[in-house]
Amino acid sequence: MVIEFSRPWYGVAIPSCIIFTLTTVSYFGILQDVLTTNQTIWYFTTAIMISYSYYLAIVTPPTPAPSTLTQSFISDVMNNENDIFPTTTCKKCKKIKLPRAHHCKTCNTCVVMMDHHCPWTMNCVGYTNYPHFIRFLAWVIISTTNLLSQLIKQAYKLYIYRNSPFHLYQNVKYKIIILTLLIPGTIFVWLTVLLLLLKTLQNQIWNGMTQIEYWQFEMIENKYFQSKSSKVALQLQLLENLLNFYNKKLSTDSITKIQKLISSLQNGARWNTSFHSIINFPYDLGLSNNITTTMGSLNPLSWFNPWYTPLTASYNKINEFAIWDDNETHDNIKDMLLCLPWPLNYSNNSTFQDGELVVKSNDYGETLQDFGVDYDD
Repeated sequence: MVIEFSRPWYGVAIPSCIIFTLTTVSYFGILQDVLTTNQTIWYFTTAIMISYSYYLAIVTPPTPAPSTLTQSFISDVMNNENDIFPTTTCKKCKKIKLPRAHHCKTCNTCVVMMDHHCPWTMNCVGYTNYPHFIRFLAWVIISTTNLLSQLIKQAYKLYIYRNSPFHLYQNVKYKIIILTLLIPGTIFVWLTVLLLLLKTLQNQIWNGMTQIEYWQFEMIENKYFQSKSSKVALQLQLLENLLNFYNKKLSTDSITKIQKLISSLQNGARWNTSFHSIINFPYDLGLSNNITTTMGSLNPLSWFNPWYTPLTASYNKINEFAIWDDNETHDNIKDMLLCLPWPLNYSNNSTFQDGELVVKSNDYGETLQDFGVDYDD
């Protein structure tokens, strides 16, 4: 569920205070006299990179309004091989709605490759600020790992000198109190951000999906395996989608073949399929291309460049299974289903409005509104 604050700036103030407190109290309370010069430089370098990456994640637009895009960016979209995923006009903001875009109810505009609206940045996480968001999470992990190791070293020293006279180890009580508060707090921040980073990398890098798209995919998968009847309902809906979307591209024989299969399923027959033989997420391009789409480059040095963002519309590319070739003879229904655009229009407990797969709730009670997406009730 999305966290909502009565005053949105609370979402920025809270993590800012946590970062500032951990950084300053740890250094001036514990580490000031024990770190070497190089360690001190690294300590504050990571703190600065956290702050600056966080700042960029807050202020960088996630490419929300196509009217603000450069002509070359729009040209990349329009000239992309992805001609079966046409652009539409958003009914809410009346602007061009590019593929993979969603309308954010908080920002009140369409966001390209929208992952979610983040209350901690008062901004959507989307195509152009995704690298800043990931860099922020990564720098937090790097910084807190370094901080935690230093704090544990100091706690271990206190343990070693526990039986020594207090005058041999200055401010022992004070440092014990500070470490007792800092170590659990740092572990909490480290673990929370690590889980978020791993989830982000799994979705975006490994699967090529935004959080919204992963939720859609998971919901479809759950329905497929829920029961035989829901599996058949999904198969029927996909076949209907195939007839509707590729009506002008399908041959007469293919249309007849699909209609016969629909009729047999409606009469109780079973169609032997596996989930991935009929469902394809078209924007999963493989690990290396997913990295390029998200971070803008395969060069690891660019990943930590705080100003580096994707420069072309690579988010719009599709994998080979999703490309419909008019020059090929399409006689395998399963292969044809893999070419259907995303999101899939699955009508069981869902509706399809303005390009959004609107599900009242999935198995966990989540809806698109929980990710910040706006749609008509």
